[in-house]
Amino acid sequence: MDITVVSTGRTFRRIDDGVGFLLMEAFPESFKRVDPRQQQPAPAPVVPGFFISKSPYTGAWLLNCRRVSGEVVGVSGEVVGYNDGAKRKQATNTLGAGEIPDALWEQFVAASELERQKVASGSSPNTRR
Repeated sequence: MDITVVSTGRTFRRIDDGVGFLLMEAFPESFKRVDPRQQQPAPAPVVPGFFISKSPYTGAWLLNCRRVSGEVVGVSGEVVGYNDGAKRKQATNTLGAGEIPDALWEQFVAASELERQKVASGSSPNTRR
């Protein structure tokens, strides 16, 4: 038997019939039986997610993609470089998960440029010599 908690909408599957009937009898406003013939809604499709982060090893900004499989792939701002179409296409192809959102790309480029300026001026703790 499957029962649903009315207040949260959470469904508990394969509950013992005796326990399920007892809960529905004792708390009729709280629990309802799930009709097995009723088609359950399909889960939302899993889509890749993009985010930026700093590398714990080099301090460089990374544009990351969490793929549908759960794998996280990233490209460095040092590799991608400037805000032009070719570099964005290179990053899109490298991540392999579709188009990178515009706002995230702009944020990534701005953060990478700022880090590049800090390294050039010597004020970054990750200055390479």
